[in-house]
Amino acid sequence: MKEKLAAVQIGRRTVAIAVFIGTHLEHSQVVRLSSDLNVALRRVPAIVQRVLDQFGVTTVGLEPSIGQSERRTAKLQEALIQQLRNLAIAIWPVSFPDLCRHSALPPVRTRHALRQIAINIFPALGGTSNGKLDCDAALLGLYIQTERLLSVIPT
Repeated sequence: MKEKLAAVQIGRRTVAIAVFIGTHLEHSQVVRLSSDLNVALRRVPAIVQRVLDQFGVTTVGLEPSIGQSERRTAKLQEALIQQLRNLAIAIWPVSFPDLCRHSALPPVRTRHALRQIAINIFPALGGTSNGKLDCDAALLGLYIQTERLLSVIPT
């Protein structure tokens, strides 16, 4: 059975979700959030919950927001992490340096370069007006699913 993963990328006013079944990008969604932090804190978990229910996702991939303890994105991500823990959903964190190191040879250094790689792999994402978080979420999900695939030892 193919593993189902939702890669979630949270921005200040946007949340992007890429759903993978195996290494196939099944669904991509970008949702704009309210400028009111309290509304956004309730909305992010609700958006992700709807995707979890719709696709039967068993793992969520996140890029941790390190060094942003007082920032809006860190608060939104913490609300999501708390919800996932309460639901006993596996969380697979991937750091930005790991994405850069494992997405190209030689390794890339910028988020823009990572987004160009994502657009080359998923051309449909390049034509959207949803911002760039959809590319970030898609590449994060592909990285996790590929790591999963390559770490399995056949018996």
